Amino acid sequence: MKKTLISAFFILLAVAFVGCKDEKKGWDYLYGYTNDDIVGTYHFSNVADAFESLTESEYCHLCDDAEITISSYQENSVKFTIKCPDAGYNHSFTGRTSYSENDFLINMSEKALGVNIEYTVTASVYTNAKNEIRLHGFARKIIYQYDTNQEEIVKECYNYYFDVIKN
Repeated sequence: MKKTLISAFFILLAVAFVGCKDEKKGWDYLYGYTNDDIVGTYHFSNVADAFESLTESEYCHLCDDAEITISSYQENSVKFTIKCPDAGYNHSFTGRTSYSENDFLINMSEKALGVNIEYTVTASVYTNAKNEIRLHGFARKIIYQYDTNQEEIVKECYNYYFDVIKN
């Protein structure tokens, strides 16, 4: 039950974070993106309000140095690598980025084998009039433990926020 509530909380947090279309800057969600659309390397977007309403802390890292590489990986899958050098975060995800044809989100997660750690990445995919691709989102490292009833309890949760544009 606790695990379900914690999962629901993180999903609501992700939805709240990705927010609505950024009309004043000319970026629109890229609904129905393909792997070909997102494959490439990305660098910081330099968008002035990229991290608006976020405050850097021990558990919240604003990665203006984020390096993201997305490459093809088997059929219908990608390898999504994110590095945040200043925060000391580096992780790769493999698999499908979305399970809905009309989605604009990238959602990937995995549990580390043999340890109580889960990694996730969530990003909105945007495009503009110049057909540039922008990813705005966060990677998360969740460290959990089990209580006496063998239910997962979140011990620590680190977020690595990024806002990048495809090179």
